[in-house]
Amino acid sequence: MGSFRFGSGFGPRDGGFHAGQDFEAADGTPFYACAGGTVLYIGEAQGYGQWIVIDHPASVGGGVTEYGHMWHAGATGLQVGDRVDGGQLLGYVGSNGQSSGPHLHLSVMPHGYAPQAKLDPMTWLASAIYPDGGPMIRGLDFAGGRPGAAAIRAAGFGFVVRYLSHGGPSLPGKQLLPEEAEDYRAHGVEIVSNWESWGDRMREGRAAGREDAQAALAQVLACGGRPQKAGKN
Repeated sequence: MGSFRFGSGFGPRDGGFHAGQDFEAADGTPFYACAGGTVLYIGEAQGYGQWIVIDHPASVGGGVTEYGHMWHAGATGLQVGDRVDGGQLLGYVGSNGQSSGPHLHLSVMPHGYAPQAKLDPMTWLASAIYPDGGPMIRGLDFAGGRPGAAAIRAAGFGFVVRYLSHGGPSLPGKQLLPEEAEDYRAHGVEIVSNWESWGDRMREGRAAGREDAQAALAQVLACGGRPQKAGKN
């Protein structure tokens, strides 16, 4: 893919389980095959809107990869049974189906198409090399609990995605706290922060958005963020 950021990861989400990794990117961003293989499924798919599923032979590690939410899965002319090479253009990022914004959903199955056996794509991609020649840095996105930075680092994660907004009574560990941020920095764990709102709040208009932005900036500064950097968002 081109420029992207990590979205929802593999694990519990909103009372269910998110069996894949989301890569947030601009609508229309191209994405490519993780490895060579054969197109197993392509076209309409429940939840995804559209999807592409590639079956990989044992010679390239085996398994199946599943790509979802593009607007038109056949945009590059692929059809069921077509062979693809690793790194070949598969399609373009969209926001089709059950999606809150443009992103690519990637699922991985280790032995044939078996949805109940999906595994964490980030583990599967741990040794992947990106176009700039460097290794991929794994991150942890969580909204409940506060695992220590030392444990996060020991598990192989180089950054965390943490929320500036409150989680309320149901998620008391959601909001990034100053002492937590200090712990991350002390252990060399980068912080990616975001603010989560909800539908009713967004309908309150510009004043509510400005109030949320000010609250987010205040939390960034309380957690040791740099004002000259935070003020650009």
